[in-house]
Amino acid sequence: MGNLGPNIWENLDFGDAAMSDQNFNDSNWPTTEMPSDWSNFGFGNFDGVIWFRTKIDIPDGWLNKDLTLSLGPIDDMDITFVNGTRVGGYEAGGHWQTDRNYLIPAKLVNSNSLMIAVRVLDNMQGGGMYGRTESFNLRLNGTQESISIAGRWKYLPVAEFRNSTLYLYSGINFDFASRPKVTSEVTFHSPTVLYNAMINPIAPFKIRGAIWYQGESNTYNPDRYKELFPLMVENWRKLWGDQFSFYFTQIAPYRYNKGTDSQLLREAQFLSMSVPKSGMAVTLDIGNTLNIHPGNKKM
Repeated sequence: MGNLGPNIWENLDFGDAAMSDQNFNDSNWPTTEMPSDWSNFGFGNFDGVIWFRTKIDIPDGWLNKDLTLSLGPIDDMDITFVNGTRVGGYEAGGHWQTDRNYLIPAKLVNSNSLMIAVRVLDNMQGGGMYGRTESFNLRLNGTQESISIAGRWKYLPVAEFRNSTLYLYSGINFDFASRPKVTSEVTFHSPTVLYNAMINPIAPFKIRGAIWYQGESNTYNPDRYKELFPLMVENWRKLWGDQFSFYFTQIAPYRYNKGTDSQLLREAQFLSMSVPKSGMAVTLDIGNTLNIHPGNKKM
């Protein structure tokens, strides 16, 4: 589709409009449990566009009444349809932590089943509808009545985002499985990439010290962090030939995913104060559990 600028995510056409239709044939689509980050069903750090569809049965008492569709946060952007009609969406970056709550007007609630279709576009790292199961539901407005929409959803990728370019999968079925495989790929996860691109080139310049705020992505393996973090400080000081001061921030509170041990990562950071000429700022009394990059920090 050509190179993308920073503000042209809105109204992108992938030739996939029919996938929002109530009667679209998705019988050959694979299924997965939702809500979920799409890395949980085999897509890793895939960036691009994936459609999700599910049919939800509703009781007679909900017919011809306003409902609210709650999808939790979506990483990063979405367009959401009910029975083929758009009910909401965020088509700009920066909303990966924004809860989606969309009004379904009474005129759309005219049968005992609703087809929900969501086109998710992710432009950086993992994507998906990754919120809590309990907040993934339909609600009858003005009441406490709700129906869970968690469970098996159909899904199909239709485009991939690489090197600032969106590539559509060809053919009417948008055949993801037959796409050419990338034999090798260099990303910020690749060994030495960040060091050679961002640290080594500035080593000739004099510095007074370092201030470090990182560790959230290491909550899956805090024991490894105990080893790597002091070694990194030692490596930097050797590179500059200077025992400069190294100050760092303990990671702030955040609602991490299951399987993470943020408390053990904080312990690893605490133990790193054994490194000479280092110091740690504690942030347990600030932060935002819904924002991994809290704004209420002061220098």
